[in-house]
Amino acid sequence: MKELTKILRITISTLLLFFTVFSCVDSGITNPNDVIEITILSPVSNDTVQVGKNWISYELKNPARKNLDHFEVVINDGDFVEIFDATGKGNETELYLTVDSTLLFTRISYFINVATTENKYSTSAVQENIYVQENTDPPKKPLNLRLTKLSGNETTFSVNLEWDDSSSNETQYELWRKIGADGEYGTEPYRIFPPNTHRTNDDGLSRFVTYYYKVSASNKYGRSEFSNEVSTADTPDEAPTNLNAVALGATKVKLTWDDNSIPKLGYRIQRSDFSSTDYRQIAIVSTKEYIDEGLSPSTTYSYRVQSFTSLTESEWSAPVNVTTRSQDIPPPGNLTAVFDSTTKNVELNWEDNTFQENGTFIERKRGAGGNYIEIGSTDADVNHFTDVAPEPGYTYFYRARYFTTDEFYTEYSNEAAVEVPNLPPAAPTNMKVSPTENPNEYLITWDDNATDEDGYELWRKDGDNPNWTQINYPANYHAVLFQAPAGSNIVYYFKVRAYRDQYYSDFSNEAGTDGSAGSDNIILTLSSRLNSPPRITIAWSNITEPRVGFSIERKVSWQQDDAYKIIKQTGPTTFTYTDDNNDPQDPDILYDWETYNYRVRAIYSTGYSEYSNVLYVPPNGK
Repeated sequence: MKELTKILRITISTLLLFFTVFSCVDSGITNPNDVIEITILSPVSNDTVQVGKNWISYELKNPARKNLDHFEVVINDGDFVEIFDATGKGNETELYLTVDSTLLFTRISYFINVATTENKYSTSAVQENIYVQENTDPPKKPLNLRLTKLSGNETTFSVNLEWDDSSSNETQYELWRKIGADGEYGTEPYRIFPPNTHRTNDDGLSRFVTYYYKVSASNKYGRSEFSNEVSTADTPDEAPTNLNAVALGATKVKLTWDDNSIPKLGYRIQRSDFSSTDYRQIAIVSTKEYIDEGLSPSTTYSYRVQSFTSLTESEWSAPVNVTTRSQDIPPPGNLTAVFDSTTKNVELNWEDNTFQENGTFIERKRGAGGNYIEIGSTDADVNHFTDVAPEPGYTYFYRARYFTTDEFYTEYSNEAAVEVPNLPPAAPTNMKVSPTENPNEYLITWDDNATDEDGYELWRKDGDNPNWTQINYPANYHAVLFQAPAGSNIVYYFKVRAYRDQYYSDFSNEAGTDGSAGSDNIILTLSSRLNSPPRITIAWSNITEPRVGFSIERKVSWQQDDAYKIIKQTGPTTFTYTDDNNDPQDPDILYDWETYNYRVRAIYSTGYSEYSNVLYVPPNGK
């Protein structure tokens, strides 16, 4: 039962009655047309009422048609007071004598006050000796049952059910449910709730079934009539939210929106001119994004979006307005991506086609099936960007767009692709073997030119023994000590290379404990590089061993060592070579932008010498 709040109103009611009388006699003259009379017709003295609401029949005379503000139903001289806002100027307002359960089996009195908007009061006669008995009626039926769909997943969802609690004597509420239009509610409620309940959720519902609901109230005297019926088929899904429209220049608008988690088959998009409410469908899409093209410059458009499933469609989203720009701004042009095998970076360049950009934003994806992500930006009027050392072993795709001075993005540039190969670390150079102050001890040093090596392999050859042995050292090493056996007259030779995973750099030059660089060591140097057309001149040192000539080999820097090709074999007294595109022995074409590696070895009558150091020749100016 619903208990009314007790308010002690004895003194207040007495004062109200006093001021009512006073207001009628303060001038000494009363105009009969100014007096409002209220007469209670039922229930009256000596009647019987029930706990809960009891309808009051009354008569009200208002000759002057004064504006009424409210009515007060006062029980037991103010123990309980209920106020009703006035409707109209007569007896149009429905009044109830709401009896609290604490007054059961007692006798009560009540009267009615009526107040005008001028704060003038009139009071009915007091009705007394009214007996309160138990309410033996079934509850009144619940009203206005409402269903709201809640979020879920691909196969299930939830609903919220809410109704108006119109009864004052129910002991429980009953929720009834059936599945499908041809289903049955059965003889027992689906769920039971305590009195005064007016909402609940139903979870775990299938998206492939339609559910129907109704509600009733009951007490020991019976069940109410059923509420109205609702179903999941009757209730539209929640409308898409956060609809956003951005003008992409003069003729395009980009639309994006959010949606609840209920899976959708698609979205309908409608557009109207700003001055019209005549929306017309322009597209059906399956994603939460759409670009509307072919629009007019400097024109305002209005958009709205609706989602739909196989069974339902949502409400329309709130409309959004957008005005196209006066002119289009072109995107960056002729985007190129080149891998620099020396720095292992990707160099991006493009044509700057406008003065109306605040900057250029660069996006990259890995592989044709990857997703583009933003990797950086430049200031206005800058048309170069370096992607520093992307992970090797993949093909990368790039695109760019401007952010304009009107604060919108242009369309994207062309897409540029480049392969970033797995390259070995840079080779160590300047190998030296120097005696220390300790007998038979030598300091072995080299220049560490790599930044990505896992470690170094130091190789040693003992005198004329053709076999080499190796010792591994961690990354960043560039000096070790070697202790030769006491009394040994053998010359020990050393060379070193860097490695990362299965990739190995070229060897450094070779150096011996006799202070020489080794009897067959060749030092290779760069004399010059010119471009357009490419022209690379290299030179190498003489050696003491008899030879019949020199073999010159070349590869592109990012290729593996097995890609070296012999491009020229010279006589024994030649110590320079110019590599260009005019040598018939070399069919491969040189390019201005590539980095090339060269190595040389002597040709003996019975074989070859060790290779020279590797010479890296980057593009001119790097």
